[in-house]
Amino acid sequence: MDYDVIILGGGLVGCSMAYELCKYNLNIGLIEKNFDIAEDVALFNSSLILDGKDIEEEEVFQLIRRSNLKLDALSEELDVFYEKVPSFTIYPSEREAKRIYDRAVKRGIEGISLLSGQEASKMNHHVKDEGKRVIYSMNTGVISPYDYATAMAEIAYDNGVSFRLEEEVLDIHNQPRGGIKVTTNKNKYTARVVIRTTFGDHYSIKEDEEVVGPKDIMEHMLIEKDFSQEIKHIIKEYKENGEVISLLPTSTNKLLASLKTDASKEFSQMKKEVETVIGPFPAERVDILNEGRNWTEPIGIDKEYAEDGYIHIKAKNFAV
Repeated sequence: MDYDVIILGGGLVGCSMAYELCKYNLNIGLIEKNFDIAEDVALFNSSLILDGKDIEEEEVFQLIRRSNLKLDALSEELDVFYEKVPSFTIYPSEREAKRIYDRAVKRGIEGISLLSGQEASKMNHHVKDEGKRVIYSMNTGVISPYDYATAMAEIAYDNGVSFRLEEEVLDIHNQPRGGIKVTTNKNKYTARVVIRTTFGDHYSIKEDEEVVGPKDIMEHMLIEKDFSQEIKHIIKEYKENGEVISLLPTSTNKLLASLKTDASKEFSQMKKEVETVIGPFPAERVDILNEGRNWTEPIGIDKEYAEDGYIHIKAKNFAV
């Protein structure tokens, strides 16, 4: 066998796998089709760390909870940015806020409070007192995902993981005498175990039952901070029309506004959406406007062929 383990994909998940597995006495290879690693992480290098209260799937919530317990130690070990930033989540109805809050309490999430709009407005004037209910959480935060991915990849490389960049996987299939064979546009490799972290491809070993794909549009606007009215909390609002707007203080001392919607927004429309939360601001304060896709599929691990040495981790930019 060429490798004990081959990891397919050098994104945040692939780099995490390389980082964890390099702690063991294993011969590991990582194959990435792009020129560099971590090209799937947030464009603005800032992502929201969830507390899990709004996650419907119990399995995903437990993954988030276990990950959060390790973040302090991991950020210190990797020497990368992670800051706990309390958040206000605004719901369209008292009934929905109460449902989320009661479930969070049942799940054992600490550091949360169910507030009236008036109570929340006294803590942060950007939260409007409009008769809505708000959940305040001390368990949310901000990280720099690209920094995490590159730091983990550097440690993995220093510990012997072989990174094969600009190689596209063409096929994966079982070998008659055991092991997995991976064919790329440049070479062929064999391994006892293959861990796939990519999506949307069809290989001989198993075709994806359902291609993971984006559902909603995510509009992002990066804004220079106004320090006279600095936003020191994460603010997230679920609107009655189904849209969700989030405001996130970034690691680069700016403000990232994100809107989940089902229709593209022009600059003026997105600016207007943001102004409903933070008030009017001049257009020249906007650094970047970007449109992406919101991935909503639950995190999953396909272990159907694990005995043969093939595992597929399905996780795509879930937290944002």
